Amino acid sequence: MPHNEPTIAEAIRASGRRLTIQRAKILEALHRLPGHSTAERIHAAVCEDDRDVEMALSTVYRNLDALAEMGLIAAFADGGVTTYEWAAAGHPHHHLQCDGCGHTKEVALESIAALSDEVERTYGFTIDLRHMAIRGTCAGCRKPADDGGAR
Repeated sequence: MPHNEPTIAEAIRASGRRLTIQRAKILEALHRLPGHSTAERIHAAVCEDDRDVEMALSTVYRNLDALAEMGLIAAFADGGVTTYEWAAAGHPHHHLQCDGCGHTKEVALESIAALSDEVERTYGFTIDLRHMAIRGTCAGCRKPADDGGAR
């Protein structure tokens, strides 16, 4: 496994789950794939890596759900499609997602830590903001359309 195997194995075992061959292969593929990947893309990468592997797509989905619950990967739902990516410990990142054009931009927002602290202080509620999408409208979609005349 290319990414700190003892830490991953420990995290999986600490959650009361086993480090299976399937989980290891899924994590290897996900770590290698750039950005967000669908379960289908991860499944294809696992099968491409080892042609002797016979892993059902449903196995990939079940393991992705379990790995997300453990905090080892992040799931990002957009328009009915869920994508996954490696959740690097200590490196939160966030997304700005435009409701107009659908463009998603990855950003690091340091002010999110202040929000988390405020919620903890005020409400005694611990929030997980390592991976979050903020929806809105990008600058390009906010520009008034040049339609050649007034309506």
